[in-house]
Amino acid sequence: MMSSRYRALCRYARKVTLSPSDIEEQDIEDMRDANFSDREIVDANGIIAYYNYANRVASGLGVGVAQDSRMGRVASRYSIDAGRYRDLWGPLLRPLSLRLFDFLPLAQAGRVLDLGSGVGLLLEDLDRAATLSATVAVDCSVGMLELVPRGHQRAAMDAHKLGVAAESFDVAVLAFMLFHSADAGSCLREVRRVLKPGGSVGVVTWGKDLIATVDEIVADELDVHGALRVSALGSYDIHDTPDKLAELLGAAGFTAVRSWAEGCDYWSDLHGFADARMSVGQFRIRLGTLTGQPRSLCIDAIHRRLSEAGARRPAICSDIVLGVGASPVSRGLHRRPAQSSPHLTPPIG
Repeated sequence: MMSSRYRALCRYARKVTLSPSDIEEQDIEDMRDANFSDREIVDANGIIAYYNYANRVASGLGVGVAQDSRMGRVASRYSIDAGRYRDLWGPLLRPLSLRLFDFLPLAQAGRVLDLGSGVGLLLEDLDRAATLSATVAVDCSVGMLELVPRGHQRAAMDAHKLGVAAESFDVAVLAFMLFHSADAGSCLREVRRVLKPGGSVGVVTWGKDLIATVDEIVADELDVHGALRVSALGSYDIHDTPDKLAELLGAAGFTAVRSWAEGCDYWSDLHGFADARMSVGQFRIRLGTLTGQPRSLCIDAIHRRLSEAGARRPAICSDIVLGVGASPVSRGLHRRPAQSSPHLTPPIG
């Protein structure tokens, strides 16, 4: 029952959020068939709120995410934007994430944790690099996990409270996910808990430069033109340099820590990049609160300022920050038992 109800809710909530004018009578009938009342169906705010709740329940996250509003927002927004994320950001993030592989002992790994796997961009690459391994895709967003390639083990969990036993994995990969954590230190300590002694962790995240510049311009103009405020989902400044990331890894108990920055050119058009940023996540939602002339004026102002910034920027580039570390061979550390969770099996049908 939860499966059909949840799926009907996913379809309807996406339309309510993205394009209410596209709602059809069949969508309403599907919601009624899933036992939603007429009053619930017409209450857009209630639909989104219940969607967030159902996302937590179906994910097996329950109270853990309910207590952490930020992770609940991450789960629900990425569920709504899963397809856009895969198509827009997948071709960009995958090659950047693959830079980690040369620094991880994947060929010898028995089990690999792809934490923050999203739509599973790296799973097939991990299969090729870790031929002896069983890779588990973990993410807090059910909508993202629905798009994971078939045949891969997946589980919806909170990265701060993984429902697996201690010392379960040989390698953990965290690609472009740590900035979504409400507590990056807690997340990394949980990764250390589930790694075997001597296991390896690899992290790649955004550094400083372009994303901050573009986001600041977009956010500023949305404010100026009266767009409603929506809370951000990421905090980049806590690990946007090698020193910061190394400090986080060391504080979480990892040894043999290495961290470094690499440059990357990942978008050929500054204006296209801004449009991409406005097509998903908080900026899409905020822009959607503007209509008519205010919306047009806002977009024009954003592109005018980006043209000025582009005149001073010969290439669209940024830094990425990479880091690796090892789980201590001799722990001597407090080992928290695994959080209750069903099984490492798909939480969705």
